[in-house]
Amino acid sequence: MQAKDIIEERTETYLRMLGIKIKSLGYGYLKTAIMLACENPELVKNITTKLYVLVAKQYNVNPKSVERNIRTTIDSAYREGDLLEINSIYGKVIYKNDFKLSNGELISLLMLKIGFDVKRYEFSKKYNIVFSTPEE
Repeated sequence: MQAKDIIEERTETYLRMLGIKIKSLGYGYLKTAIMLACENPELVKNITTKLYVLVAKQYNVNPKSVERNIRTTIDSAYREGDLLEINSIYGKVIYKNDFKLSNGELISLLMLKIGFDVKRYEFSKKYNIVFSTPEE
C-alpha cells in the first residue's frame, strides 16, 4: 500500500465517521481538499487562494462554490452532532460541539491525523509492528 492509498482510505473513513454525507457536493470537495493538503501541507496556510483553487480546477467549478459547499456540509454534520466523532478519531476529547469547526480547522485536523496515520503505517512496516485503527 502506498502513502496516497492510505491518505484516500483514511480520508474516506474519517469523513464517514464525522457523518459527512457522500451524496453531498461538499463531500467530494472536502475529500479532495484534505487529500491535497496531506500531499502538500503548505496549502492549509492559503486555503482560499490556493487549496480551493486547486479543488475547483479538478471539478471545473468556482472556488467560492467549493468553499460554500464544504461549509454547508460541515454545518450539516455540526447540526447532527456528528463532529463529536473527531474525538474518536484522535482518541481524546479535542472538540465538544460547542462551536462549528471552520473549513480550515476541519481540513487541518484531518490532514494532521492522516499524516500521523501514514507515518505510523510506514513505521509499522519498517519495524513489523501492528497498530489498531480507530474503528477497531
